[in-house]
Formats: sequence, structure tokens, C-alpha cells
Amino acid sequence: MKKITIKDVAMEAGTSISAVSHILNESGDKKYSEKTIMLVKNAAKKLNYVPNNIARGMRTQLSHSIGIVNFWDMSNHIFVKNLKGIVETANKYKYSVVICPVSNDDFDDYSYIDYYTNKRIDGIIFLAPVASERIINEEEHIKRMKEADVPFVVINTSLNSNLPNFFKYDFFNATYTATQYLAERKYTDITYVSHNMQEAYPEISERLNGYKQAVKELNIKEKTVNIEAVDKEVMRGFQAVVTSKSEVAKQIMDKAIDFGFKIPDDFSVIAANFENYSEFLHVPLTCAHIPILRIAEEATCVLMNIINKQTYRETTDFKCEIFEGKTVK
Repeated sequence: MKKITIKDVAMEAGTSISAVSHILNESGDKKYSEKTIMLVKNAAKKLNYVPNNIARGMRTQLSHSIGIVNFWDMSNHIFVKNLKGIVETANKYKYSVVICPVSNDDFDDYSYIDYYTNKRIDGIIFLAPVASERIINEEEHIKRMKEADVPFVVINTSLNSNLPNFFKYDFFNATYTATQYLAERKYTDITYVSHNMQEAYPEISERLNGYKQAVKELNIKEKTVNIEAVDKEVMRGFQAVVTSKSEVAKQIMDKAIDFGFKIPDDFSVIAANFENYSEFLHVPLTCAHIPILRIAEEATCVLMNIINKQTYRETTDFKCEIFEGKTVK
């Protein structure tokens, strides 16, 4: 089958080849009437014209691809949501997405920067792992990208940065929102259950502090319990529970079955994150969760702005969202 070229599109539309090139590449340096633009786009659609991105890249000195540097398990729903948001947003800019490999044995591997220096990608979306996993030195990775002059954004940064290309997951707001959700349903005895509460990593301390701030504002008593300490006697004292993660909520729900309690009849439970199994537990779990997809979309837009030397976004406030399960009465 003959490959359709811009010459074919120009003949179909009755316009010049240069007009087709400018209109389909949206170069913006020439103005055409709405009629001409519609003729060209309709002709391209009719002929199933596919742009030659290699030739386009030679003209613009861009690869029209962005790289993802990922330290999450690719089966994890956090990675999957990020990938969906990045790919769908990149496509709107007519960009493709490349997953840059990082070594499973050496997380201080910076070879992904070669993808930029070799002009295979125009910028990087860096998906940082949670700090408690202790697998990378985020500051060093950022230093290396800056030294190579790579356009980049960081998602899930553990650094205190207000720059618009750093996106922080608001773990504080997740537990704060979950606690407020219970209070709105007239609960006045709310217990926070987690594990490793003594650890000083940001996502652990921020989740705990979000709960503490909420109960302080509500003027109700602060109660915290490690999941390992939850037995039948402790559970008997529960009215409503906020858990740090769905994993902890699942442990409570499993223990409740063993101890003869019913959720939400005997006490309510809400988790401060959402897992892909949360809605499929024996009682669908109510969750307050960070809007991962929206953050990924916004981060991709920011990277496109950096690559195209356009104005950055104003800081966006990503409020936590509620998944309505059936674990809160």
C-alpha cells in the first residue's frame, strides 16, 4: 500500500504543500483561513495521513518523546495511574512516551540521562519512590538532571520544594480528609491505626500529623494504635477508625471477622489511600485518596511547557478524593 504523503494531502485539499505542512504541524508562523484549515484536516483524515515524526524532529531538533524514570513496581496501581495520565496528556501534545530503564541492582544508575543527551527524548518525568523504601538518593538524581540541563518534573518528591516542576503527594491531607469525613458523619471517637508510626520518613509522619491536626480542630481526643497491638479488647473500644493505608484496613477487617465483629455495624473504617483491591474486599472499603491521575496529567503539562519554553502553571491544590465504599455507617 502506498504511503500517504503531505503532497497527496495537498492535492486532495487543493492547497500548497507548505500550507499542509504548517497546518498539520501547527507551527503557528503562518496564518490560514478557517476554510483552508478545515480543507487540509478533512483531507488528511480522509486519506488516513500519518505524520512523519522523524522528519518533524529533524526540523524542530526535538524527538517529540518524553521519558519516564520509574522506581515503582509496574504492576502497582500508582504506576499504572501515572502512566495513564502521562500517556494520554502527552498524546494531546503529539508526543510519545518512553520508559527509560533503571537498574534493578543499582538505583544510583543515571544512564537514563543518556536518553536526553542522545536526543532520544526531550524531557523526563521522574517518578520517585516513597522515601521509606530508601532505594534512591533523590537529591543526587535531581542534581544530575540539572547538570545535564534536562527538562524534568518530579512526581512524589520527598523534598521540600515549591518549584512548579516538583509534585508532592499530600499524605497529610489524606488522613486529615479521612478523619474529617468521619466527623461529618457525627463520629466523636476516632482512632488512628497504622504501623511503624515511630519511623521518621515523610509519608509516615505526614499521615500521622494529618490525623492529629484533624482531631485537634475537631476538639476530640487523639487515639493512636499500632496495627500489631490491635486485639479483641482493643477492637471492642473502636467507634471509628482511620488507617494509614488500605493494607492496614484490610488487616483490621480480617481481625474483625476472627473476633466476631461486623463492619460497619460495630465500628466504621476508612483508609487514607486506595489500592486496586480496596473496592473488592468482603466489605468494599471507603477510602480518602490522593488524585494520582490528575497529578500525572498536570505534571505532564508542566513538562511540555518547560520543553516548549512556555509559562509554568500556578501551583495547583490537589485535594484528596473520597471513594465511597460500605465500611462507614
